Amino acid sequence: MRVKRCAITGANGFIGCACSNHLLRNGYDVVKLVRHPQDGLSHYFDLSESVDPEVFRNIDALVHFAYDYHPRKWTDIYQINVTGSQRLFQAAQQAGLKKIIFISTVSAFEGCKSLYGKAKLEIETAALQMGIVVIRPGLTYLNMSDGMFGALSKMAKYPVLPAFDGGQQPFVLVHLDDLCCLIEKVINDDRDSLSKPIVAAHPEYVPFQKMMRMISQHHGQYVTFVPVPGYLAWLGLYALEVIGVNVGFRSDSLKSMLNSPPKHDFSGSEKFAMTYRQFSAWLSDVERTQVLAETEHN
Repeated sequence: MRVKRCAITGANGFIGCACSNHLLRNGYDVVKLVRHPQDGLSHYFDLSESVDPEVFRNIDALVHFAYDYHPRKWTDIYQINVTGSQRLFQAAQQAGLKKIIFISTVSAFEGCKSLYGKAKLEIETAALQMGIVVIRPGLTYLNMSDGMFGALSKMAKYPVLPAFDGGQQPFVLVHLDDLCCLIEKVINDDRDSLSKPIVAAHPEYVPFQKMMRMISQHHGQYVTFVPVPGYLAWLGLYALEVIGVNVGFRSDSLKSMLNSPPKHDFSGSEKFAMTYRQFSAWLSDVERTQVLAETEHN
């Protein structure tokens, strides 16, 4: 059987890079569609520009991760990310590509407040209408240093942390290796399309304050939480962004966190026989491994 060739947009990002490496390790050919090509596997791609359907010649599957976080105004976000994604899907289908996967977010849902969630929801709607598979990953973690989880981990090292509006905002989490495994299963699935997004996450809801306390304890830190009104925190972050100060956590991300969906539908993963590792169990395993390593070293 011919080795499958997969095109990956945003392959230089945290999750896109991991997915590319996962597929390469499992014998796939990977074509990376990125803004700054650096090797023979990479081709130029920018969401703000048209896509030549020839890019997808001899490609079996497309996984779309790319998202441009730079624009702040909704009109610009829509033009680049939503319209750009639609152009990408149209070019891929024009080239005859049957398997297309859009990587969305659990922050995308009807009634979401963040611009990021709204943009992803718009792309989801277009994707599902075109028969494209949509995956909504939870907060994705691999270690304590990368991605959005890495930013939260750095925050958890401080002895005092804010508890926004009580700190009970629910998170669902997914280990990056599990997400990559799901993507590979979807690539090889014979079904042409699915009617709703697949939520990729362990079904346990972890409140923000509990998650940050667990991470702090992992770092050997005891943390004190101080009540902070969410709106004031968002306003402060937004004001800093306006004057060009980057604190490593976007105001739109906070808005997304403060306006979580009331409930997730986890049934989509069952169709692919997926089980996801539980965050608390993973963290315990990491700590146990560290203790064993220190014991052997001593």
